Amino acid sequence: MTWLGLGLLVFLAIHCLPHFQSARQGLIGHLGEMPYKGLFSLTSAIGLGLIVIGVMQRDYIHLWHSPGWSRELTIGAMLPASILLCSANFPNNIQRLTKHPMLIGLLLWSASHLLANGDLASLMLFGGFLCFALFDLWSVTGAARSTPHKTSARTPLWRDLIAIGLGIVTYAALLWWHGQLFGMALVTQQ
Repeated sequence: MTWLGLGLLVFLAIHCLPHFQSARQGLIGHLGEMPYKGLFSLTSAIGLGLIVIGVMQRDYIHLWHSPGWSRELTIGAMLPASILLCSANFPNNIQRLTKHPMLIGLLLWSASHLLANGDLASLMLFGGFLCFALFDLWSVTGAARSTPHKTSARTPLWRDLIAIGLGIVTYAALLWWHGQLFGMALVTQQ
């Protein structure tokens, strides 16, 4: 659990840094913009690597019994979460309408998985990401209230269809390979 906790601390702390503008600007001023971005990416990758190691080495420490319907809810929530996560990376109308599709997708992923998994490692992993998503949404919506709102232009429908298609492919891949990737098979494979 130590590696998981350390990985979450590193990964989530570096992703909270942009919300503290004076510290971020001080680092950019001291290092330069490209070195800052490189260090940010490297730190994120180290944190993610530690999370993966921590999840692979975790001990199962039972905390609560998940509701019987939580598995189906999680499987259902992952389709919109996958579409939202895929729509966050290029301009489209889903992004324009939701404003923060990556955070909303992360919120769906973490909340549904937290409900479906009643062990300590899951509480740490999904609870950590849930708290981060809530903090980040609160932070960016609070900042948006204090600055004039820019209305994004509509984008062609094909961009939405690409985001939806990528989301469906991602969802199907996660559903199919969930057992191999995360140790909990969701579909039986012959």
